[in-house]
Amino acid sequence: MGDRAVTSARAKVHVNGKEAGWATGVGVDESINQIPIEVLGEIDAVGIEATGRTVSVTCDFVRIKGKSLMEQGIWPRGGTKEVVEAPPLTIELYDVITDEPIAKVEGCKGQNISWRVDRGGIKTVNARFIGIRQYDESDA
Repeated sequence: MGDRAVTSARAKVHVNGKEAGWATGVGVDESINQIPIEVLGEIDAVGIEATGRTVSVTCDFVRIKGKSLMEQGIWPRGGTKEVVEAPPLTIELYDVITDEPIAKVEGCKGQNISWRVDRGGIKTVNARFIGIRQYDESDA
């Protein structure tokens, strides 16, 4: 069949191994914090060292009546205790045709949620998660 591009028509989102409904978009961002090693008596840095990594995932979900992110256990529901004790999630992007993973982000916790509905459109829920580590299809 040859190599194929990853397209929106082929992608679906799973959270903790279960399909999470429909999504109109998914974005993953990874940042590695690099700092220069600066020493006295040198105008230039003598090296660069990594000090940390952050990963975030943004999912634009189509809001299905009766299947909110809270009802699915994707977003914490309740007060301080429920939010603090919410278990970490694994968010995966799968190829619909082959049912193989395309990407995975582990250790996700909710950071921000918002929703929008427009005239002539559908209600979407934008959820942003902070994660620990991302993997592509070679090790998802």
